[in-house]
Amino acid sequence: MPKDDDENPAPTAAVPIAEACAALSSGKSRATHGALEVSHGANATVYAYPLGSGQFAASDGARRELSDLVVKVGRWRSAKSFDMEVRMQRRAAMAGCAPLLFHAACQPVAAQSSASRGAVFGTIAMERLTQPTLYRWLHQVTREQRRKSGASNVGAWSISREALHEPVVKAWEREAKRLQAALVRAGVKHGDWHERNLVFDVPAARALTAVGRTPSPLEHHALRELIMQAIAQGPSGGAARMLVIDFEGSKPLGGMVDRFFASMCIDRHIVDPDEEPPSPLSRQASSNKRSPASGKGSAHGTSRTVTVAVRAPVRVSASAT
Repeated sequence: MPKDDDENPAPTAAVPIAEACAALSSGKSRATHGALEVSHGANATVYAYPLGSGQFAASDGARRELSDLVVKVGRWRSAKSFDMEVRMQRRAAMAGCAPLLFHAACQPVAAQSSASRGAVFGTIAMERLTQPTLYRWLHQVTREQRRKSGASNVGAWSISREALHEPVVKAWEREAKRLQAALVRAGVKHGDWHERNLVFDVPAARALTAVGRTPSPLEHHALRELIMQAIAQGPSGGAARMLVIDFEGSKPLGGMVDRFFASMCIDRHIVDPDEEPPSPLSRQASSNKRSPASGKGSAHGTSRTVTVAVRAPVRVSASAT
């Protein structure tokens, strides 16, 4: 005897990726879908679907969970700059250095002034990463060291010199350099290279890190331990990976000469997202005594290049992470 339709429901149709991307482009639509903000910068904000939102159909026909998707929404100064960012991230993703990019679209916006003439409103849909950033993870390593040694909470939001010498930290630092070299080989010059744009991804924790979840304190602790243990295995462990994000301002490297000089400069100039403090992994030959360039940076804007050696401890505010 055939089962009732209620016992054998038809599979829910997957939303086309273009539609899933467009649905997060306006505040009213985001509220309808329960989307939440993941991060924001000077010119763009990243949103994500909550767990259980359904599925979307990628351009290759594969079905994926909407909660595994993030959409970057914002304004770009021109269609050319938008297309360049998309092109550079696609190229980096093909090299295994960046999140997969599923869809991108932009449209002109009415100019409010001569400076905004040619600006576009754009959306970029890409793979969601579980976090944390390399920057935040270094803080967690420092706090764990202090806890084990019985140190006080003074300076709890600093990155210690001892943390930077941990074998697992050195291993991930080498992985960051490998990613930078891979970008050069792929012909990509990243426009904002710093530790907050290097993000860990732990596939086993993806569903557990979906936006909108409110885990109990016990679940939160277990999730944190799952992610920290995966990262502690290092790049060769296979449980965690590191990827590069935010390709605004990135440019293509030209011929072999450009790539040669870019490869020679790997890790010599690391961009810091804030005026203070210097990036804890920023290094340069001790013979170079130049002062840091002035200027204000952001995760989605222009940053400065710091040329100072490592200092410890490096103090930051809790809100910075």
